[in-house]
Amino acid sequence: MASSTLKPGVPITLQELEPSSEMFKQGASLRVTGMYVCSAGASF
Repeated sequence: MASSTLKPGVPITLQELEPSSEMFKQGASLRVTGMYVCSAGASF
């Protein structure tokens, strides 16, 4: 993602929320919505 700010309604990946990401902000809160997508060969 080119921008380093989160914008409402714009999808991001979970990797962008990792502490090492420029998108991560300590103490920030957000609501996670969406679908869990499982690959065909995954086992639980």
